[in-house]
Amino acid sequence: LNDKIKMHSGREKQIGHSYFMSNGKPLSAIKEIKDSFVYEIIPLLQDYFYEDYENLHAVLGEAFVDKENLEIKKETVLQSDKFANALKKIYNENSGDKRASD
Repeated sequence: LNDKIKMHSGREKQIGHSYFMSNGKPLSAIKEIKDSFVYEIIPLLQDYFYEDYENLHAVLGEAFVDKENLEIKKETVLQSDKFANALKKIYNENSGDKRASD
C-alpha cells in the first residue's frame, strides 16, 4: 500500500503502522483490519487524493474504488470475504506473488 502511495502522492503520506495496531499489538482479525481500513485508512486516503478518484483507484485498486461513479465500493468494505480478497490483490500487485490470491 505504501509503495503505491509513494508513487502517486509522495513518501510523506505513507500509512503508519499504528493503523494496524490496537493496545500495542498488531491487528490480527479481519474485522479489526477492515474497521481500520473503513474508518481510518480509506478516509485518510480520500483526503490525500481529494476528488482524485483516478489516483485513489491507482492506490486501492478496482476492488475498492469505482472510479466511474467516484465512490468507494460498499460491497467490498461491508463484506469480509470481498475485503480480504481486495487486500490480497493490493499485496499481489506490489509483491508479484500471485499465490496469495488463491
